[in-house]
Amino acid sequence: MIIKTKTYLTTIGILVTIVITLSISCCRKNVTGPDIVPDPEAYWNHFLFHNTLDNFITNGIVVDDKLMVVTRSGIFELRDFDDIYGASYTLYNHPGMNVGSNHRPVMSRDFTVYHADFWGLFDQSRITFASYQPVVQRGLFANRFVTTANIGEQFSNCIFVKGDQQIEFGAVNKQNRFITVMQDGRHLLEIMNNYIVYIDIDVCASRGVIIKDTGFFDAPSFLQSRIHITAYFVYNDYFYIACMIDRGENIAWLIEISPEGIIREIFNPFDGRAILNFFDHQGYLWAHTSGFRLFKTKDAINWIPIGTLSPLNLKVNEIDDYLFIFIQDRIYIWDICVVGGIFTGYTLPTDNMKGSNITSVHKQKNNLVITTSNGIFYKPFEEVMNDKQLRTSSRGIDL
Repeated sequence: MIIKTKTYLTTIGILVTIVITLSISCCRKNVTGPDIVPDPEAYWNHFLFHNTLDNFITNGIVVDDKLMVVTRSGIFELRDFDDIYGASYTLYNHPGMNVGSNHRPVMSRDFTVYHADFWGLFDQSRITFASYQPVVQRGLFANRFVTTANIGEQFSNCIFVKGDQQIEFGAVNKQNRFITVMQDGRHLLEIMNNYIVYIDIDVCASRGVIIKDTGFFDAPSFLQSRIHITAYFVYNDYFYIACMIDRGENIAWLIEISPEGIIREIFNPFDGRAILNFFDHQGYLWAHTSGFRLFKTKDAINWIPIGTLSPLNLKVNEIDDYLFIFIQDRIYIWDICVVGGIFTGYTLPTDNMKGSNITSVHKQKNNLVITTSNGIFYKPFEEVMNDKQLRTSSRGIDL
């Protein structure tokens, strides 16, 4: 009996040590200065984390001149690339948690939403919300940590509806409402119900991330059991979900959700062609379809054809009225003339970026910042725009 008691006490002691260690590691300084090595012959400056896994960046966002990035092990904040020893520190780091390993994380101004594999214990319905603002814990175990919140048992039997892992698995609007599409996974061989799940989030300075409300919307078109989600987007605080039948048929439609939760279903706006990508440009909502076509609208009903855009598996971000289009390790700049519909394209040097898959492009302070599968590349924005080389002018974009 004495031996067993000692064993239990030893086990408890080890567990307490692990808990304290994990708590302390949630927010720690990460000095990364030595990993920025200037190369006079390279066009782009290259930033690397000490931990090799952290150099695989799945998504990024700029908030108040600070670059937030999601890596395999956590969320990092980078303030100033000119100060190489103060450029980065860990905001949220949980050992064993592969952040964004199964679906591309959704990043908003206040928090990141991700679906994680926790120490190999894969949970199909696990969604984690991690805030950027550390909460100060005072007392015996004083610490600064970033809070997280997870959805409860209401969706414990649900799985995410199939989508491309390169797209974000949901969207967040200005009201901090997160939406995604889930499916009842209890009857895999029968017709399953699909739900648009919403989760309302509040970020409190004293308590961090708080889930205010959860629920779901019913959409008649979601009675189809094998739907495929091709894109999520927020435009003017409305949610847009692009859907298609996952049987190779030309059946595609669009779901719009107002800030008040009113659903509108728009069927076959492009003759059955699926929407593969949304972006916001010149005050319009733009759609890139599987027919290599570009359309724009302000009401999601009346779509104006603009031109062509190929190939299909690319991403677009608007910076200073220019479209930055990236695919694999290549990046282009396009300027669209609204009146004549002329597309003027420019190329950028990417010699020392070859083999690094681009995941996001941003302007942070005076730099153009590119997150990739091999760290972060950056260069003064003005220099990049001066160095861009004219590629072509036409009525479409062909990369």
